[in-house]
Amino acid sequence: MKREALNLDPKESPQTRSREKNPRGFSFIPHRFVTDGFLSALSQKELLLYFFLVLVSDRHGLSFYSYDVICSLLEICVDDYIMARDGLINKDLIAFDGTLFQVLDLPQSPVKRPASIQSDGVAALVQHSWGEEMVSLKDGTLLMEAILDYTGWLKETHGRSTAPLRHIRILRDFSVYVIQKGLNWDEMFTFKTIDAFQTERGYRGVRGVLTALSDYLLSRGKIAQPFPLSKPKPALANVYEEYRLYHAHTLGSSPALIKQIRTVLRPFHAYLEKNGIALSALNIEHCDAFLSTFKVSDQSRKCYRHCLRGF
Repeated sequence: MKREALNLDPKESPQTRSREKNPRGFSFIPHRFVTDGFLSALSQKELLLYFFLVLVSDRHGLSFYSYDVICSLLEICVDDYIMARDGLINKDLIAFDGTLFQVLDLPQSPVKRPASIQSDGVAALVQHSWGEEMVSLKDGTLLMEAILDYTGWLKETHGRSTAPLRHIRILRDFSVYVIQKGLNWDEMFTFKTIDAFQTERGYRGVRGVLTALSDYLLSRGKIAQPFPLSKPKPALANVYEEYRLYHAHTLGSSPALIKQIRTVLRPFHAYLEKNGIALSALNIEHCDAFLSTFKVSDQSRKCYRHCLRGF
């Protein structure tokens, strides 16, 4: 049974279903939202609105956002908003009294959508691959759960200070962006996605926010490896790559030296190209002239010369 009215004071609200307790408040997604089929029963716009209301709700599930603000934040038209809102009400997932929203406890079973309007966008969001492993529908909602858990931890440990609130706002908008674009898991945390998100939404420092989220999840065993957020480095030309592999496999050089060799070889290749110097004509004077372009200490220059030795 759904609520017939809403009130800021939960004691005065005629709510007939209360959500299970959560130590960090109401902003969380129950496990059976996925396992019992509620996620697959939603259209993309319904999922987008539902996730947004979960993110912005207080510990009683209450939130107040006008339709124009919601449409602006979610980048949807009024008609789509009304259809999504009414769909969630009809599916008994939220209550709305014309002013306040409340996310309700999940009903006993989901209200299924007609097969003709099943959304491929939801499947694209919740089924993804990480490396060679196909991740299940259940794991597809981990992004939502992870962000809610992390933002709850931020609120708990930092209160209402400026930095955590900024992190929460960026993560909320990033979640909305990911759902809007229907990105797979392996597409969410790439340099290309982050760059596009920053450009479109006008944020700065998104990579730092996602790095903090990655560190939090890694420290709690939620993910096996950090998010690959760095800009991918183009591969070196074959001869340079062979030299790097020679150091790694034949000479057994340290990982730190291998990394430094790559750092030096990339601009070295650009220097030779710029000055029209063929590798077959390379001599020690060319190397010294290249090293002189670095504005570093003599010790660092000596290390760079060591990287080129034997090349």
